[in-house]
Amino acid sequence: MNERWSKVNEMSRGDLEKCFVILKKTTHDTKLRWLQFKILHFILTTNRSVSKFKIGQDSKCSFCGAYSETIQHLLWTCIHVQLFLEELASVIYKKCLHSHKFKFTQDLLLFGTCRKIMTVKYVILLYFS
Repeated sequence: MNERWSKVNEMSRGDLEKCFVILKKTTHDTKLRWLQFKILHFILTTNRSVSKFKIGQDSKCSFCGAYSETIQHLLWTCIHVQLFLEELASVIYKKCLHSHKFKFTQDLLLFGTCRKIMTVKYVILLYFS
């Protein structure tokens, strides 16, 4: 298990191990599992990671072009991602009667967990399944 996430997000090893349990319970789709596996192991390829070994590769985000494309930026902090999440949250609010407390968080998007929202642990992977 990669320890970088615990440094970045103050997650314990036990919390990260729970993320794998959630992943296995949420979907049987191998492509989604592989994507989440790469996120959890901090090995998802980004422009920043490629720029370290490929000469001429720009490390900036492919969408906004303003910041270095890290996993966190690509899946959470990029302005284009935030706009998409606002639209997706709007759809969820309209279609789900019990979503008034729902809110996207970085932990929910990256790890499938959210300490504040106990009932919506699987929303992302289920949405794309």
